Amino acid sequence: MKNKTLIVTALIILSGCSTPHKVRKYNRAKENLLKSGLTIPIDTVTITSTDTITEILTSNDTTYITKTVTKNITLEPIVEYKTRWQVRTEYKERIKYIKEETKQEKEKTKQVKAENRKSNWWKWLLLGLVVGYLINVILAIKSVSNKIYKHD
Repeated sequence: MKNKTLIVTALIILSGCSTPHKVRKYNRAKENLLKSGLTIPIDTVTITSTDTITEILTSNDTTYITKTVTKNITLEPIVEYKTRWQVRTEYKERIKYIKEETKQEKEKTKQVKAENRKSNWWKWLLLGLVVGYLINVILAIKSVSNKIYKHD
């Protein structure tokens, strides 16, 4: 019983497809499709560079001065196959980078908030003093008016 379990487990593990196997399978399918007449558009970039090289040649009272060189460069995309481990490490690095950026942005916003948050305690103190003075004046006027009307 144990032998059968070990054999089945080994077959399951060994039958798993790796990235190179899938690449070979894709290339075979692509070749078959191309043979059947399918055209796959490829994103190529063609750069034409023209250089003018100045050369001064003198022969028999004739001067030849310029020479033009044209060069075409074709850049074709490179297909890169990555394993799970490579994709996972790139993803983790990207997450670390994003976390670091957000942490820096939070620190900047905290600094801006701290700069914008000014203490206004003196305004409230001044307002309290003014209100207290006005209440005192109103009470004084009221007491004077009450004394005047009582004597009449």
